[in-house]
Amino acid sequence: MGVLEGKVAVITGGASGIGAATARLFVEAPIAETDTEGLDATIALLFRSVVLGIKHAAPILVEQGAGTIINTSSVAGLRTGYAPHIYSAMKAAVAHLTRSVAMELGEKGVRVNAVCPGA
Repeated sequence: MGVLEGKVAVITGGASGIGAATARLFVEAPIAETDTEGLDATIALLFRSVVLGIKHAAPILVEQGAGTIINTSSVAGLRTGYAPHIYSAMKAAVAHLTRSVAMELGEKGVRVNAVCPGA
């Protein structure tokens, strides 16, 4: 158990220097310490919810012949070192799912995009 275990922090000035180092310290997610319950909850929140949202929106948008689905991914899904492992993996999954669904629904008049906010 690390000294920051169970702690919550608001870190300002995290773009560089000491602030960035502090933010990295708080988001370290050693893979060997990954909690199974936390893993399942993170997958459900960050990926399963996106899949279900697309699943239910797609038929409506396809029927109208137009529309846009916008998913929220993250810079952490595009590059390493921005967030814990599982969060990053799920955001990468959202980005890839977005591209994959865009190929399917694009020819039916529905655009599918992802935004990837970051620090």
